[in-house]
Amino acid sequence: MPKFSPLWIALALAASLTVPAHATTFQDALGDQLGGGAAFDIDTFSVSFDGSDFVFSAKMADTINKAGTERFVFGVDTGTAAQNQAFPTGFVFTKAFASLGANGTLANGGVGTFQIDNDTVTGRVAASLLPAATNGFKPEDFGFTLWTQLPGVAGVSATVNEDFAPNNGTITAVPEPASWALMLLGFGGLGAALRGARRRGPAVA
Repeated sequence: MPKFSPLWIALALAASLTVPAHATTFQDALGDQLGGGAAFDIDTFSVSFDGSDFVFSAKMADTINKAGTERFVFGVDTGTAAQNQAFPTGFVFTKAFASLGANGTLANGGVGTFQIDNDTVTGRVAASLLPAATNGFKPEDFGFTLWTQLPGVAGVSATVNEDFAPNNGTITAVPEPASWALMLLGFGGLGAALRGARRRGPAVA
C-alpha cells in the first residue's frame, strides 16, 4: 500500500480545493444595507462559468420571506458599462438582466432561471442570452453585480436600492492570478506526492 506524507496531502488538497476553476466569490460587509431588514443585506455573492452558462449564488444575512418585499437584481458588464448616478461610484453595468421578487419570480424581460431557498438566491443564465460582448470582451471577462431593492409604492414612495455587491466594481467568473497560483500549487503537490509513492513502491507486509 503506497504511503503518502500527511503534510503533503493536507497542503495539496487545501490548495487545490481553495478556489474552483472559473469561480469567484465576493464577501460583502454585513449591516451595510440602507434601512431594510437583514434579508436585504448581502453576505456573499459568487459567480462561476462552465464554458456556456454563468451560475450565481448569493447569500443574504437572514432568511428571505417568500411573501416579503425584497427584490434581487443582477447586472452584467459586457464591455460597455456606464456609471449610473443612482448607484455608488464604480458600481457599473451594461444591463440589468434579471430582477426577481422574494418568491423567485422573474420580472418581465428577465433571462435565466432562479430560485430562492431560505437565505440564498441561486440562478443560471446562458452567456448567449446576455448582451453582446464589446470592446474585446469575452464571456470570461464579463463583470457581474448584484443589488437588493425595496420597491416603492406608486404615488407614495420611490424604490430604494438597499445593498450592493461589490460596492464599487464588478466580479468576474475567473479567479484572480493569485488564486490560480494557489490552485496550481495544490495540483503540483498532489503530483509530487504520487511520484514519491511510485518511487517507494508498495509496502511489504
